[in-house]
Amino acid sequence: MTYEKIFADLKKTILKADASKLEGKFAFQCVIEGDGAGTFYIAFENGVLSVEPYDYADNTATFKATGKAYKDILAGKVTVDEALASGALVVDGADGCADILTFFAAKPAKKKPVKKVVVRNTNTAMGKALAEALGTSGMEVEEQGGN
Repeated sequence: MTYEKIFADLKKTILKADASKLEGKFAFQCVIEGDGAGTFYIAFENGVLSVEPYDYADNTATFKATGKAYKDILAGKVTVDEALASGALVVDGADGCADILTFFAAKPAKKKPVKKVVVRNTNTAMGKALAEALGTSGMEVEEQGGN
């Protein structure tokens, strides 16, 4: 994949964030290593979030990762902590700077609650079969005597 495509995808994702929740001033230089190598920056100042395909020499911190690693972090597939621990993301700057990537990351979809299924009568053939089937799938089975 080309630098231009990687940058465009990352910029689109980052700019979806609600910048009104940001405060202060920062500039992070992001280095894409490997395929599609290049540099871009994420800056926030005076309430304006910018993502541009240039070096930012006077930056708060520098992040280094492959395009895939950045995409995985921003898609919420990998946490910043996991990326740092595995070496997929390297940060040169103050501790905690990489947490900004979490702000820009997609929020994980809420899991739908699992319905609780209770088999009340296991004395019938249907009840026994259902209880056995549900018991192997992790659903709760409540066994009671039949009528």
